Amino acid sequence: MGDTYWHDGAGWMPIATSNDYAATFDGKGHTISNLFINRNNTFYVALFGRARGAAIRNVGLENVDVTQTGSVYYAAALVGAATGGTDVVNCYSTGRVSGNRIIGGLVGLSFSKIIRSYSMAAVSGNGDVGGLVGTAETIIASYAIGPVTGGSTVAGLVGRISLGGITASYATGRVIGTADTSGLVGNGYRVTITDSYYDRETTGQSDTDEGTPKSTSELQEPTGYTGIYKNWNVDVDGDRVPDNPWNFGTASEYPT
Repeated sequence: MGDTYWHDGAGWMPIATSNDYAATFDGKGHTISNLFINRNNTFYVALFGRARGAAIRNVGLENVDVTQTGSVYYAAALVGAATGGTDVVNCYSTGRVSGNRIIGGLVGLSFSKIIRSYSMAAVSGNGDVGGLVGTAETIIASYAIGPVTGGSTVAGLVGRISLGGITASYATGRVIGTADTSGLVGNGYRVTITDSYYDRETTGQSDTDEGTPKSTSELQEPTGYTGIYKNWNVDVDGDRVPDNPWNFGTASEYPT
């Protein structure tokens, strides 16, 4: 997929880069495998470049290989920049994502909600780098477990978050950065973090400013909505009824 005959080695041309994607994409639980993108000096690098007023849900991206080079912004597996009320719901990614600034394993920039989603991708960038999302507003019942490496504002779940909140979410991936580095949130402004944690052993972080550090055993031991997870049976579809979004597995597994 990365040969010289496919866009001169640049791979997939992201959907909607000069105009916003503004429709509903429902993957119906299907997966997209081996997405390859390698683009220089290109903004909005992902399956969808830009989305505004859209809905993207129920799709998995497996074994992505996304590379963005140059002094540009917004790279991820699923959406480079999601604005104008674009909710990302029940989506996930695995593989690797590398870019410059505002880089996430699933979404680069999210000015709406990410709900019941996760990323296992390895993520790297220069600034505003997060295992799930680079810059965000609201995250609910989501997690990231891939390693995150970058310069400033680097964290296991979200690099930067403003004027929103994180509810019932966590991160476990190793985090390496030079400034504003954290297990969960690199930099938060007027943000409410509720019942959200990171693994201080696997992330290598120990701050308590944004999110609560826990040991691996503390995060894995509960096998239901009890202890640190007693408030995790949250409403994810907006009908004010708890939706039982989590599978806790055994006492040696993280929630999924």
